[in-house]
Amino acid sequence: MNLAKTLLMAMLLVAGGAYVYIYELSQPEEAETEQPLFPNLSQDKIDRVTISSSDESYALSREEGKWTLSEPVKAPADESAVDGLTYALDSMVVRNTIDEGLDEAALSAFGLSSPVLSAEFDTDGKKTKIDFGKQHSFSGRRYARLNSSGPVLLVDESSFEALKKRSVDVRSKKIIDVNVDAVEELVLTRRLIGEMQLKRSGDGWKVGAFGDERKADPELIGRILKSISGMRAAEFIDQPDSDLSVYGLDDPVVSISLRGKDDAELAPLIQVAEIGSGPEERKMYVRLEGSNAVFGVGNRFYSKLLQPAHYYRDSTPFDEIDLGKVKSIQVESLEDPLSSYTIQSGTIPGAGTVWGVMDFSGKPDVADEKKVLEFLEALFSLRALYLSPEERKGMSGSLMPVKSFDIIFVGDSDKELSYRLVIGGPVESAEQAGAENEAVAPRYGTVKMGADDDAVPVIIRGERWERLNKSRDELLPQDQEAEE
Repeated sequence: MNLAKTLLMAMLLVAGGAYVYIYELSQPEEAETEQPLFPNLSQDKIDRVTISSSDESYALSREEGKWTLSEPVKAPADESAVDGLTYALDSMVVRNTIDEGLDEAALSAFGLSSPVLSAEFDTDGKKTKIDFGKQHSFSGRRYARLNSSGPVLLVDESSFEALKKRSVDVRSKKIIDVNVDAVEELVLTRRLIGEMQLKRSGDGWKVGAFGDERKADPELIGRILKSISGMRAAEFIDQPDSDLSVYGLDDPVVSISLRGKDDAELAPLIQVAEIGSGPEERKMYVRLEGSNAVFGVGNRFYSKLLQPAHYYRDSTPFDEIDLGKVKSIQVESLEDPLSSYTIQSGTIPGAGTVWGVMDFSGKPDVADEKKVLEFLEALFSLRALYLSPEERKGMSGSLMPVKSFDIIFVGDSDKELSYRLVIGGPVESAEQAGAENEAVAPRYGTVKMGADDDAVPVIIRGERWERLNKSRDELLPQDQEAEE
């Protein structure tokens, strides 16, 4: 090593040692203190906070008791995140103080000539600013200074970290703010499968997509409303491209309308779109009608909104039928048509209303009322598992229907309605149907509501199939069976 290099290294060591002595060791010779930086501050008195760094600058304002991101865009703020900022200011502690009268070189050494972060807050019209510089080499604390004047302070690094938040960190991620208990109607407009209405009815819900309304699954509707109200933005696009096709929003996958009493709009129309095909390329976006902002969402929360209408039905499809309005039940054996029969009520002079059964030829016989009512209870209280389109693929195409039940009844509007239940072969895997302990295997089936409805695949428990698989003779009185 030559003499010039040796001298240069020595000079660097001396300069470094001088810096450490002057700025890192000699200054905080006094005993460490723990004094509140703002002893008279109360975080609930802070009306505005501005955070500035080399990356961005944003402002938060308290409006009518709620915090709002007011710059660079106006948007709801995350109350808990803002509370973290104001608490950091309110609870900030001074650990040490370095004498005033520092020149520009000294301020630069502390990182305060060009602060890495500045926090300004307003209380009762008075502005207070605190600048943050470099981190102290040994203690890990942070240099700071009030209002660009006065002494240099050492404060806890945790206070600095609590204030070093991006605007996206303090912005509310909620896309809509709606009380799901106030929702009376949910209208879904789907790009591929059309419109569907879900309406609150008393303590339950109705699904309308068949020319009339049917009972819906209240638990499922509750989960759907929770997923809609719980939408969270993973990305904010405040100045979106004017061509909404960039986000797929020129042709949304689904649009969601939430309405309350008297058809009041509870939230702007919610438009949901998706672009990209594969899992890695797929991106999902949400836009509120009337707003310029576009929100990127990180999960496919809306998959439950894209199902066929039967997906939303209650699992007890027939329990809404009033027994007094039943006109007939046609039980057809598809394996032996000659054993088919029809159940219906009729009036006999002196006997009143009775239940009767007719064979395939139309020959009527008075039925055993108790047996018929047991059969009807098994039918009307039937609980089915509706299959999603994905689950249908696992059904065997070779399953042949064995029995059908056509229920003809009069609805609330005095309109004649019908259900058609068709029962097919046994489920190959009882575990698939959640009935692994059943003695009788569950059965595949379909439910059809009216002439325009699709036949919807379901699974019916084996025990229920046994109660429904009755012949005409089994519904007749015992003495009549003996005569025949």
